[in-house]
Amino acid sequence: KHFYLGAGDLNVAINYGLVNIALFLSQATIQSVANDVCDEISWEKDVFGRYPISNACGQGRFSGLADAAYEDTNQCEEDEASMACSVDPDMTAIALTNPQWAGAPPPLECYPNYNGEGTGAWDSLLSCTKDGCNFYDGQVRGSIDPSTVPSSNSFGRKDVEGCCWWGRGAFPRGSAGTCAIGKLNYYLGKRAHDDGRLSARYDVDFCDDPSSICRGPSSDPNVNAEIRWLMGIQFWVEKVQGYTQDGWSYIDQLHNFVDKGLVDTGFFDNVSRIVTRQCHDESKCGKPFSLAERRDVF
Repeated sequence: KHFYLGAGDLNVAINYGLVNIALFLSQATIQSVANDVCDEISWEKDVFGRYPISNACGQGRFSGLADAAYEDTNQCEEDEASMACSVDPDMTAIALTNPQWAGAPPPLECYPNYNGEGTGAWDSLLSCTKDGCNFYDGQVRGSIDPSTVPSSNSFGRKDVEGCCWWGRGAFPRGSAGTCAIGKLNYYLGKRAHDDGRLSARYDVDFCDDPSSICRGPSSDPNVNAEIRWLMGIQFWVEKVQGYTQDGWSYIDQLHNFVDKGLVDTGFFDNVSRIVTRQCHDESKCGKPFSLAERRDVF
């Protein structure tokens, strides 16, 4: 598998590759770059309009965007199962990025459920003065409602033990799960080095420390940014370039789009749906998020 840069006659192939790059960058701009986001944010509310802290374990069931929790999302195929990260219930991690609007929920995090009490839900309307407004930098409102402990996410989880597998990188919402992060480690992290294969970041074990995808392992910000983009490229190669459903193939449609002069807005809209809803057909999955902004950037 590789990032597609075209095939066939060079004069034509180069255009296929350039448009694929442009699609990748325009979609990534809206998904993460425009708001300087790397970690997935807590975005799904419960039926009371609050954000369960256990969203770290999975989001999207209520809105139909996901049918499995993050631990079970992006399961590796049988021939790639050995690449997946193992779930460690004692692992702790906290996201580096989170939404910045007034009352926004805190960064996703995971930690052991030693006391067995579980976690509550974030109420954006509560005052944070009593707690010092120190859940994250820039907080002005919002807090965990003590009466909501324990509170479940849309998949029924009421704690965050072992839930360190939220999405990260240029396409955080689509890069969650032990398989996606495990593959990054298998091909570019410590796993590759331990297996005697060429590795770009052999000193980093992304399975033991998934937060290093966003935090980075280096004092060089360019190196750290590179890992976010590599995670994004992995998403694009597997989830977009590899997308084939109901006779609709991304690569085939990309060729048609280029051959016909880049005028088929329906193709771009379908790609936007694949990125945001994992589905190209509007009749099955509705409209993509932020479509106008995506078109403008492209």
